[in-house]
Amino acid sequence: MKIGDMISMTPCPEWVDSDDPEDTVSVQCSCFFCHFGSSRIGVIVEEIKGGWSVMFDCGEWPVGPYDLEAGDAKVINATR
Repeated sequence: MKIGDMISMTPCPEWVDSDDPEDTVSVQCSCFFCHFGSSRIGVIVEEIKGGWSVMFDCGEWPVGPYDLEAGDAKVINATR
């Protein structure tokens, strides 16, 4: 990945607000992206120690190689 690449973060799984496994009430996650209602699409703006700083519609967030390896982030448009 490099500056200018566009990346996408995977959506969070649905959360259940109950100890009852039969309960299907979903509760929105409180992570950075869910909290701000982000599209989860961002552009790499800077290389930082251990990864990249990515500008999303809700602000900057660090993304590291571990996010790519885990499948939580993927490049959707690479710059040349």
